[in-house]
Amino acid sequence: MFDKNLSLRLTSTVAAGAVVACLGIAPATALAAEQPEATGAATQQQVVVSETTPAPDQQQATEQTGAQAGEKADAQVTEQPAVPADEAKTSEQGTQAESQGQSQDSANAQSNSASTEATAASNATTTEDVAATSEATTVSATTAAETPAEATPAATPAELSYHNIYRLYNRYSGQHLYTSAWDEVKSTTSVGWNYEGIAWEAPDDSEGNTAVYRLYNPYSGDHHYTTSAEERDNLVSLGWNAEGTAWYSSTADDAVPLFRLFNPYATVGTHHYTTSSDERDWLDSIGWNSEGTAWYGVHQPSKAVGAQWIGGGNSLFYVNDDGSTAKGMFSVGGKTYYAESNGVVLTSGGHYLDGKWYIANSDGSLTETTEATAKAANVLDSIGWNLQAAFNYSVMHHIDDEENGDQTSSHYFLKGVSQGQGNCYVMAGTFCTLARTLGYDAVQISGGVLNRHGTYNAHSWVEINGLVYDASYQSGTHRNGFGIPKIGASGSGQWVYKNYRTMQP
Repeated sequence: MFDKNLSLRLTSTVAAGAVVACLGIAPATALAAEQPEATGAATQQQVVVSETTPAPDQQQATEQTGAQAGEKADAQVTEQPAVPADEAKTSEQGTQAESQGQSQDSANAQSNSASTEATAASNATTTEDVAATSEATTVSATTAAETPAEATPAATPAELSYHNIYRLYNRYSGQHLYTSAWDEVKSTTSVGWNYEGIAWEAPDDSEGNTAVYRLYNPYSGDHHYTTSAEERDNLVSLGWNAEGTAWYSSTADDAVPLFRLFNPYATVGTHHYTTSSDERDWLDSIGWNSEGTAWYGVHQPSKAVGAQWIGGGNSLFYVNDDGSTAKGMFSVGGKTYYAESNGVVLTSGGHYLDGKWYIANSDGSLTETTEATAKAANVLDSIGWNLQAAFNYSVMHHIDDEENGDQTSSHYFLKGVSQGQGNCYVMAGTFCTLARTLGYDAVQISGGVLNRHGTYNAHSWVEINGLVYDASYQSGTHRNGFGIPKIGASGSGQWVYKNYRTMQP
């Protein structure tokens, strides 16, 4: 119905920086590198301010522009250069300059002392502000050297949001179904699909990820999945129904590839998707065509689904909390169950499990029983659970047999099932066991029937509520032997029965 050459090959790998950008996470190394530079710049600026702040009583003498104040401060904190001889002033001017210089030095010393104390107090307040606001604030050079700046923690990536993708199988059509909806899992298993567990995990977020489209063929019931909008549109033009975006393909560096395969011999379930390279290679070896990587899942553990029962009938499953299915013998609510290797819980028939025989009930629970009863259940499953069908099954080809009534009904049943023919003891034992498995109070009789010489020949039959069920009689005479009177009417041709003893079941 569609051209497989339109399949999109997702072979490009996104660089780590792109993944970081998609997730909106700044690298921790970038944050660590930025913070010291900003703090250093603020500290350098404050060193200048601290060294150039004049004392209050010198405010008028030191009013300068910002640039002049900086130049004067530099002159004050360094050694004064010698005055050239040709620029010497008069003695009085020199004396005044010296006196003024001494006064200035004294004022500067007082200013520096006051500034240091004020700066220390300011730094104490600033440290609190830094812790409270995480913003760059003004600190003195001395404080910055003695007290290291508080490290800024690296950004923590947001928790990845993702969900499970579940895989189901239709044993009748061979089709696989993939869905993120647990309700769809429950509805499909209730109509006969097999639940095969969690196939992979897909990202929740569409940002930076690729949409995977789901399509449905209303004529075949098949589903198809693709990241190609061109393939989607082509299938829609051929009659497929577009069902929107099913999930997203991951672009993470550690993404898990989903392999796509095509079966050129199938008309339904033509494509298969798997994360298993072993499954891919096996399918390829038996005739499937490998079509490369379809999309990517996320490398994350499966999400819990909660332990529960899903499905029913011959598609009953017990799902564990992790989304897997129970397998083998297990117990729930005090009852014992058995799930096959594909997770299907036994709900009918007789089974030999762990060294014992069981009958599987319709709810999946097991009842321990005998080999004969277990095999009788299997016979009834195949012919129908009714008395007439059981009797018809027991009417076999008669053969002479050494069996003479010294065994149990179960013994004769097992022989009848095994060889499909026998004498009256084998036929009666077969029917008696089937009838008892159906719930009837059936008993096998070892007695005799009157012959034309007036004597009795050894014979065996079954009685239920006073009526005779004689499979051997029907086999030999082709007359009805189902539920006949013990003593027939004169001239009816019915055998005359004489009881000897009731046999053990």
